[in-house]
Amino acid sequence: MEKLAGEFQSQISMIFERPLALRNLYLCEAHSIEDLHLVIQPNSQRFCLLLLMDAGLINADKVREAGAYLAELGMVYLCAWGPECENIEDLMDEGTRRFNETLGGNDVIMTTSHASESLEEALWYFVHSAFPTAGLTEDCTDWILGCVGESGWASEIRRIAHDTIYLPPKD
Repeated sequence: MEKLAGEFQSQISMIFERPLALRNLYLCEAHSIEDLHLVIQPNSQRFCLLLLMDAGLINADKVREAGAYLAELGMVYLCAWGPECENIEDLMDEGTRRFNETLGGNDVIMTTSHASESLEEALWYFVHSAFPTAGLTEDCTDWILGCVGESGWASEIRRIAHDTIYLPPKD
């Protein structure tokens, strides 16, 4: 995992009454969804994931399997971005269903997809507006960008990450 930024606060969380843990942002590149588990090695017990991939060429069973594995690994929030990313969100929901059934109260692995947003907009949402449910926030300090099959997206993330984290959003 490549660390892009360390110990930053979500701009949105600054309005909360209770302080939240500082976040660390990492980038992981994988050739396929099946390889994602080889590169994601969180430092915290729980983590949030922005999964960037083209859903047009996916194997649905492999995405479901990845969702189940990532939930067991500690994923508590998934944002999906890329062509047909709504399909990725739905398949990950199916893959995490068994894990979600073990959670108590109002806790659930949150999922969103961002098909109509630019990469910069999706990244801003992820680092500033993605918050796990209350019971899953403890020891959740890793925000991981999982870039599957598109090295150009990883390069773009490296270019925009600092400004997206530390500057106000562009109008």
